Amino acid sequence: MKFVNRWQNFWFAPMDLAGAALARMALGLTLFFTYLGRFENLNLLTSEALLPRGQAMLLLPENMRPLWLWTFWPDSWALAVHSVFCLALLLWVFGIGGRVLGILVWVLHMGFIQRNYAIVFGADVMAAVFLFYLVLIQTPAQIKNMAMFRQGKDFFSEDHSRSDILSSVMIRLLQIQMGIIYAYTGFEKLKGTTWWDGTALWSIFANPQMVWLDMTFVRNFAWVLPVMAFSTIVFEIYFPAAMLSSKLKNYWLAAGLTFHLGIAFLMSLWSFSFVMLAIYFVYIDPLDLRRFSLKIRQKLRRTAKNQTF
Repeated sequence: MKFVNRWQNFWFAPMDLAGAALARMALGLTLFFTYLGRFENLNLLTSEALLPRGQAMLLLPENMRPLWLWTFWPDSWALAVHSVFCLALLLWVFGIGGRVLGILVWVLHMGFIQRNYAIVFGADVMAAVFLFYLVLIQTPAQIKNMAMFRQGKDFFSEDHSRSDILSSVMIRLLQIQMGIIYAYTGFEKLKGTTWWDGTALWSIFANPQMVWLDMTFVRNFAWVLPVMAFSTIVFEIYFPAAMLSSKLKNYWLAAGLTFHLGIAFLMSLWSFSFVMLAIYFVYIDPLDLRRFSLKIRQKLRRTAKNQTF
């Protein structure tokens, strides 16, 4: 009975929505600014593109082809749909529209991915996976009340921030999915000989098409590349186990933050890094989020008072 109760509580017990809310906001804003920057390249998604709409599915690997094309709009509507999508993303970030608008956001994102898979980045694919879970998680009542910013209410107060059953399941699946992604990536690296001999990262650092900063100086430090390579593998493979340990979790999340920000800075993969880091919020203890929120609000109030006088 104890096992059954623990199993049910793990999946279905009410959970604090603060972390999921921040994950949605971070992921939504990342996608919003990413798609804003794509307005100038909309010709790649219209009838002017080299890829006709009718052949879009052929670019997808056979095992990834869905039963139908999510791009339900004609190419002549690309600009209008793109604009609606950006607006929907912004509304979804602030909890407006709930699950209905969230599902629309996911469908439109999948539609743009499938319309021209050749121009899709890893950030788009990862975002599609995470969106599937996040759009089904309910929105905390505090986010819907925008007056809280004027009234100084705590964004992370526990009132009306407990999840329903579907939200609890989606949060757990999101946590498990993230762990699977990291572990799978780590085990895949073990198949490459360059990861075993520690030279895998040199092919990146020595390639000016991959990094904008000259990193060839690391060749003067023979131990740096192997340490970084093996540290990456250990971080990814043991990420799921670390998330189950209260002693290791925060250290692993800090390492992941450093890892992804380093990728973003050196390789200019800001969208990918922010998409991955957005999901870290579902692992952080809600009490820590509230303490941090309280410190920020107290600091802002002191700053406002000092400016007044």
